[in-house]
Parts: sequence; C-alpha cells; structure tokens
Amino acid sequence: MSQPYRIALHHYAGQVTFKVHVSDAHRMALRVLTHKRLAQRSSTPERCMSIPNDLLGCRQGNAESYERSSFSEMAQQQRKHKQNTAGILNALMSVEVDDVEALKAFVAKGGMELDAKIESSHLSGWSLVDVALMLDHRRCASFLMEAGAMPSPELCGTGALLNKIEALQKKTLKDAQRSKNSGLKNKEESRQLKHLEKQLLQLRKMKSIVKNCALPGPLSDATALISASDTITVEWKKPSKQANADILTCVKVEWSLSDSFNQIEGELIVRDIRDSRTDISGLRRGLRYSIRVSAGTMRGFGNPCIVTPRLLLLSGWEDVQDSFKLDNGMNEINMLLQDVEKHQQSAVWQTVFPKFCDASVKKKRTRLKSLFSAGSKFVRNCQRARKPTIRRQTTQND
Repeated sequence: MSQPYRIALHHYAGQVTFKVHVSDAHRMALRVLTHKRLAQRSSTPERCMSIPNDLLGCRQGNAESYERSSFSEMAQQQRKHKQNTAGILNALMSVEVDDVEALKAFVAKGGMELDAKIESSHLSGWSLVDVALMLDHRRCASFLMEAGAMPSPELCGTGALLNKIEALQKKTLKDAQRSKNSGLKNKEESRQLKHLEKQLLQLRKMKSIVKNCALPGPLSDATALISASDTITVEWKKPSKQANADILTCVKVEWSLSDSFNQIEGELIVRDIRDSRTDISGLRRGLRYSIRVSAGTMRGFGNPCIVTPRLLLLSGWEDVQDSFKLDNGMNEINMLLQDVEKHQQSAVWQTVFPKFCDASVKKKRTRLKSLFSAGSKFVRNCQRARKPTIRRQTTQND
C-alpha cells in the first residue's frame, strides 16, 4: 500500500527547507470524499467548487489548500464568464434595436467586457461595437467607442469584412432551406426557422451597409516630432463630426524613406479613436523618414495626409561633430580619487585636517531631539534639590 505522505529536505539558496508531499492515492481519496460530501449538502456549482473545511485536516498541508484555492478560482472564473456572457447578450438586444439608453444602463452595471466576443451562431467572433457599426446604429457605436471599445481588425479598412458577411449569409440561407425541406414537425423547428430568417435579414442589412459605406476624407493638421533617437511621435486632428458621415473606425500611420512613398517601410493601425497621437519606435538612426496618416472606415481608408515636416532626420548626441563622449575624463577623475585616498593616510594630512582623521573625537549632536534630552548636569541638580516640608496648621480642636 502506498504511503499517503512523503517527507523530503530541499537545499535552496544555502538553506534547508522541510516539505511534505502528498501522494496520488491521497489526492484521489480526497476527491472522492469531497464529491461525496458535497453531493449530500448541495448540488449548486458554486458549492461544488468549494471544499468544506472539516474535510481538510491540518495534516493535509499546503497541497490541499492549493487544491482548494484552484477550485475556488475556477468557480470564480466560471461565474465571471457567465455574468459576462449574460451581460453581452442583454446588451446585444439593445444594440440590435439601437436603444442607447438601455445600453448605457447595462454598461453602468459593470461585470461586462466591452471588447468581449459574442457567442452566437451568426455573430460569433464579433463584438458589440462591430454589430453596431455593421447595423449603422451610430448612437450605440459612438457610445461604445467613446467608452473604450475597439472595432475588430477586419472592420478597419479591410475587404475581409464583406467576404465574411457573404459567407455567413450563404450558410444561413442553406440552413433555412434545409429546415423548410425537412418539414416542420413541431413548434421548436418552427421557432428555429423563424430565427434563421431573422438572422438572414440582419445579414442582408449588414451587407448593404458595409457595401455602401463611403470612404472618409483626409485628416488635417497632422504633425510629427522626434521624441527619441529612434522614435517619432505623430499627432493628428480628429475630423469634425458630420450628420451623414460614416463613423471612423481606425487611423493608419505609414512611414517611408522618401516623401513620394514609393516603398513603405512600415505601418501601424490605431483602433482606439480616443487617441489622436501615436509613437513609431524602432526606427534607424541617421535616416530621413516621411510619414502620412489616413482615416479608415469599414469600407477602407481615405486619402492620406502627409505630416509636417515632410522629412525627419533621426539623430543623437553621438552624431554631432566634435561632441564629447560621456566617458571622457573618467580615467583622470579616478586617478585623482586614488591620489586623495592615498594622501589621506599621511601624517601631513592628519596634521592639517585633524578632524577628518581623529575617530576618537565624537561629533556633537545638533539634532532637534538632543535639545529636549536630559543631560547629566540636569539629573545631578535634581537629585540635590531640597525636599519640601509640609506644615500642618493646628486648630483649636487639636
């Protein structure tokens, strides 16, 4: 029969630690007893995840406490996931009908991630702001983006969005036709067919909105400055909001070694519309860069705007001619310090500067605390003080 515990000594960092290891047989027996006790007490998931304290004796040690904490963390994660999923589904209903007030109420309650993906048959992989943009529900989309939600990368000026909607539309149409051809035998199949038809109408609306989405105009007042020897900071001004203009989903920043942009060195996509600046790092020093920015919608990117100045030369202090390096003169300073330390031990130094070498002389305390401390003279005078005499007045009764 296997032993329930194993005791071992471990040497780590020059110290000896005493550890108790629990065997697999003990863990298996603990799980069986735990599930048996929990099945008798309650069948709820929250209680099944927590191990009662009366089953965990003091001999079980850190292994059982770790197992209990892992169960509680797992239960907490599952509970958080359920709350997030329920919050996303409730908020999705508000987005589909463009009810921004109800959406604000759900977001204010908390417990819901704005960028969480929807777990649905035809909207799987998209977030709330993606659905609001594709349904052209601008109030909900603006509120979510101002709250920090970012559109998915496929909604940032790429052609993959329209292809995905068409693929989902074809799949939903096939499922609806298959359900019709099989014949509706009960109410559940009829309800499922109506749900597929509703999804098909929603996908057709999304396809029409994305296909007719207009490209945005160029950004204005785009500037750039060198913030480090290998970093350029780019800033731009957000375009003024127009009544019928499509909502911007991202901003693309490109950089090249020529102002004609014949060859693009790199690009980055800013999906947080609250930001009006970004940093381009990892650039090569000594080269001249030209940068341009473009606003993007679900359909694509508009005309680029070249930032000013048109060319920026990355340089550092080492690139300046006749510049002193940081380590210049360090050898002379080290030699001077060594000479001072050597002469401090000489007799001449001790004669000229006696206070720096006499260790027996104590430094007078000048702190504020020393002003209120009782000295030896004060104590001696208190001890020599005359003891006061108490005279008793006599009365006639005495």
